[in-house]
Amino acid sequence: MKNHPVNIILPLVIFLTLSSITIILWQRYLDHDEEIIRRHTQAMAEQVRVRLEDFMEERLSSLEVLVERWVERRPPDFSYTRYRQFAETYFKHYPGFQAINWVDREGFIRWVYPEEQNYASKDKSLRNHPEVALRDSFARAETSREYVVTPCVTLFQGSLGFATYWPLVYNGKLQGYLNGVFNIRSVVESRIGKTLLDEFRLILYEENRLIYQNTPGKALTTSSRSVRASREVHFRGKTWRLELEPQEITAKAGSAAYLGLENPRHLFFLIFGLTLSTGLSFLLYSFMRRMQMYQAVRDQALHEVNERRQAEKALREAEEKRKTLLATIPDIVMQIDPDRIRTWCNNAGYAFFGEDVIGKKGDYYFVGEQDTYQKLQPLLDGREYAAYIESWQRRRDGQPRLLAWWCRRLSNDRGQVMGAICTARDITDQRKLEQEREALLKELSDKNAELESFVYTVSHDLKTPVVTIEGFIGALKEDFGKLLGPEGEKYLRRISEATQKMEGLINDLLDLSRIGRLSEQKTEISFTSLAKEAVIALDAPIKERRITVVIPENMPSLYAEKKRLGQLVDNLVGNAVKYIGEDNPSPRIEFGAEKQGDETVFFVRDNGIGIDKMYFDKIFKIFQRLPSARKIDGTGMGLTIVKRIVELHGGRVWVESEVGKGSTFYFTIGNKED
Repeated sequence: MKNHPVNIILPLVIFLTLSSITIILWQRYLDHDEEIIRRHTQAMAEQVRVRLEDFMEERLSSLEVLVERWVERRPPDFSYTRYRQFAETYFKHYPGFQAINWVDREGFIRWVYPEEQNYASKDKSLRNHPEVALRDSFARAETSREYVVTPCVTLFQGSLGFATYWPLVYNGKLQGYLNGVFNIRSVVESRIGKTLLDEFRLILYEENRLIYQNTPGKALTTSSRSVRASREVHFRGKTWRLELEPQEITAKAGSAAYLGLENPRHLFFLIFGLTLSTGLSFLLYSFMRRMQMYQAVRDQALHEVNERRQAEKALREAEEKRKTLLATIPDIVMQIDPDRIRTWCNNAGYAFFGEDVIGKKGDYYFVGEQDTYQKLQPLLDGREYAAYIESWQRRRDGQPRLLAWWCRRLSNDRGQVMGAICTARDITDQRKLEQEREALLKELSDKNAELESFVYTVSHDLKTPVVTIEGFIGALKEDFGKLLGPEGEKYLRRISEATQKMEGLINDLLDLSRIGRLSEQKTEISFTSLAKEAVIALDAPIKERRITVVIPENMPSLYAEKKRLGQLVDNLVGNAVKYIGEDNPSPRIEFGAEKQGDETVFFVRDNGIGIDKMYFDKIFKIFQRLPSARKIDGTGMGLTIVKRIVELHGGRVWVESEVGKGSTFYFTIGNKED
């Protein structure tokens, strides 16, 4: 009986000892589990930060490259077609954009891509945007002519996002703005991935304003033992605060409760399990669970290491490609520091200047007095982003050569100027050819002027004998009409007709020679008035052939020489009347104007005999007439005069026609500024 207490005490001591050890070990495993989850959460938060920063820097860098490519083209091309090609390419290769827009100098969004999802923003004024922050950001872009990013606001499309503005400056003149628009939800969810968002609760703040959460309505835990991770996401002009917490812990309202430290039922279950000798099973389960978590963390770490190695390999390959590309570029590529010392160049640079070019200043190679440094200084001072310079420099063989330099500023992340990257091309031979071309063009212009003067003189001198012949024909009819008889009158009539034809030919030659030689002041002319005047002048043949004439009111005006434009319209209407067709049951002539792209096109249309496509170019040449028009009076110079007048006004003329269905003659006139 005395041993009973010992037997009872000993099992009790062993039980208490084992229970204490078990509870201590269980508590330490729980602490370790919490630490693993916390580290995993911290690692995922860092991964999210890196992904978002890389994603946004890649998109912003792509927009910067787009701006550079758009502005640096020679000659410049700010057309919609080129914009759409760029936008389609970048939208395809860099997903995540809400829109890529072009904004004109007045702040209106003129071009949007893609149009279907962003039609609501087209032709909207950024200066009148309902969000004050967006209006202020655009105002800064207008003032600074530098990259500006807006705070997160409600966009025209109704979603929460932000926009970037990249001024397009060419030759110091603002052409407009490239506007990149980002939807925050699209940015986050397209980059982070569904698996991570399902596992974690993610919240983003910008200046204490909530801008994104993947589980609306759920608050982060506030427990003192929370495993929540915080990071700051930085990219150009923006700082976001990132909060990340496992979804399961959020649902359990605190890591302590989730892990079982403050849950009486779990503690009771542990004591009950220990009492029933299930402690080992529970520990084994806990051990296996922790091994599984260890394996997941290890696999994740290995995956991240592998991704990092692949990224480093890709960077090395990209660097090698960059070096190879620069080495194979036929133009000179050179880097200079703020003191204008050449610090790097490609193979073309060594080939031109010599192997000792590195470390020398640019003026070491100058030929003669130059203002090259004065033109380059604004770029090195940070006042300009790009510069174009032409400079005579000494080649390695001592020969002076004219180089065209395109330079762009290099700056660090703090905005300090680190130097410039310059490309150069030898344009000596090109400049020589341009000078020779200009000389040839001047010589050709002088010859043409001499030829026109000759034509005018000959035509003017020919007109005198024609008038004399006409006078003598009239005198013969008056004085000897009764003696001539029918046969004589027939001969006189033929002589008179031939003389009139000769006079018309001479008059057309005189008109042709005067075009470009004799000019008058250009004014605003109503195309409607010109059409009406031409129809009045040809009233007799129009009524004789019962031609219906359609002249719309309020057609656009033209800025031109009124007399020449009158000749142009008279010739087009005269042609339409001549070739309307003898058997046409409902002859019709129509005037009109229409918008084609950025220019206004005027036309004169008829439903006459039409023209075969093979003669479209031939009819505008002097003395060229259609085979079907041999029996119709004419000199073959009417359309030549039309073409000369149109070209004199900086326009173009063409015809669209089908045999038997009529013809339409189109022409344009250059802008008033031209």
